[in-house]
Amino acid sequence: MEETAEPSQFSLRLPPDVRQYLHTCANKHGRSLNSEILKRLEYSIDLESRHESNLVKSITEISEDFSGGSDVNNAMVLKELMTIRETLEYLSSDKHSTDMIKIILRFLARKI
Repeated sequence: MEETAEPSQFSLRLPPDVRQYLHTCANKHGRSLNSEILKRLEYSIDLESRHESNLVKSITEISEDFSGGSDVNNAMVLKELMTIRETLEYLSSDKHSTDMIKIILRFLARKI
């Protein structure tokens, strides 16, 4: 599909209470309902990207600690890695999970 520079229209069904909430927020911020929804979507996308980046960084740091530490430190790091892995497994069970979570899970499967 060819993308254009112009925004395209998209029909969206919102429950009345969600629409009212977004409309109230839009008025409070001096934006149209469309602008409010767009701003929130952009924020969500940016936030997801930053979370994934931070998660990769944290796992890399933990993994490096694990490879050169004492037995006590390794046990603590292993516990942290297992907690992260369990959380990611839960998140990846969602049909909307990102590919990044699946990549990290494969990485952790090799480490644990």
